[in-house]
Amino acid sequence: KIKLKCCKTCTCQTTGTVQCNSGKCGCYYKHSQYQEGQNFADACNTCRCINGQVDCTTRICQCTYQGRTYNIGQRFGECDECQCLSSGTVHCSNKPCKCIYNGNTYRIGERFANGCNTCTCKIDGSVDCTTNPCTCTYNHRVYNIGQKFDDDCNTCTCKHNGQVECTYKTCRCTHKGQTYKIGQRFHEDCNQCQCLSTGYVQCTTKVCKCTYNNQIYNVGQTFRQGCNRCTCEVNGRVSCTNNPCQCFYNGNTYRIGDSFRKGCNTCTCKIDGRVECTTNLCTCNYNGKHYDIGSIWFND
Repeated sequence: KIKLKCCKTCTCQTTGTVQCNSGKCGCYYKHSQYQEGQNFADACNTCRCINGQVDCTTRICQCTYQGRTYNIGQRFGECDECQCLSSGTVHCSNKPCKCIYNGNTYRIGERFANGCNTCTCKIDGSVDCTTNPCTCTYNHRVYNIGQKFDDDCNTCTCKHNGQVECTYKTCRCTHKGQTYKIGQRFHEDCNQCQCLSTGYVQCTTKVCKCTYNNQIYNVGQTFRQGCNRCTCEVNGRVSCTNNPCQCFYNGNTYRIGDSFRKGCNTCTCKIDGRVECTTNLCTCNYNGKHYDIGSIWFND
């Protein structure tokens, strides 16, 4: 209750007495003046001016929520609906109004793409997405669903389950460390080879070389082996003449055709490995002594 001073007026009479009226003055409330007995509203409360005083009901008229003021009964908010109650408190439905996914914000019920999948912002604030794989990984490379690509001579497809399916053609032959394409022809020595669709190499079986003393010779090739002549035959074998290539004489070795001295004689290493020497007499025996042919001495 608010009390205001009465607005009685008093007059000083000629008789020397003071005469005052007894009129009621009304009320002054929140910068406004009201007549005695006047009823007026103050927000949701009802007030009345009585005997210079304002008497109001004491109902709570507003709610304060997150720094804002709302009237009793007022509803506000979007998906999370709130209401200002007569108690002055605010009651909210506590429904989430958005979803946050990968740093982005979506409204309840909103659909959005996530790669090849579709996501939906649910009423509880969660995000529900389809779980389709969007790519395939093959040999460290990434392909989109449905994409076709080549893997050597095969064709591959990225399937909807994220797996890669390829044809199973044989694309190569490996032969003695070398790789050949299907159908490719090549030579190996005197033989011709081909890479078959089975992945195997088929070659003709001609004998192309001879190996002799760790050396390789082509078929028909002739070569010398010491004093002999050898030939690489078509059967892959080497045939050689059988001539001896050295002579051994008195602990010494001589090549075929070599000549050497033996005393006054000359010896020759023959092609059959024998040594032939001339038969000249090289000394004279006289009185138990040997003298070279042509020597002169005194006979005592």
